[in-house]
Amino acid sequence: VLPGLEEEVAAQFAELLRSRVEAHAYPHLYSHVSKVVTITVGVASMRAMGARPVSDLMKRADDALYAAKRQGRNRVVSASHTKKVHDLV
Repeated sequence: VLPGLEEEVAAQFAELLRSRVEAHAYPHLYSHVSKVVTITVGVASMRAMGARPVSDLMKRADDALYAAKRQGRNRVVSASHTKKVHDLV
């Protein structure tokens, strides 16, 4: 949760975290997917107008996370790149 950040800025921050975790190359001894620890992030945002429940935001972030996993993991995907979020707000 990064209050006050636009989705694009939040995605840039998530990418910074993702790249730093990857660069550190923490061993992932029991993974069948990767020899090092990586992170996959779904990013979503919404305006705090109270018209939409927080569960909508969580659903959009979760959808973006699973879109990232389908694309191969170790990446960041924004909800606005999975569907037209602006039409929902």
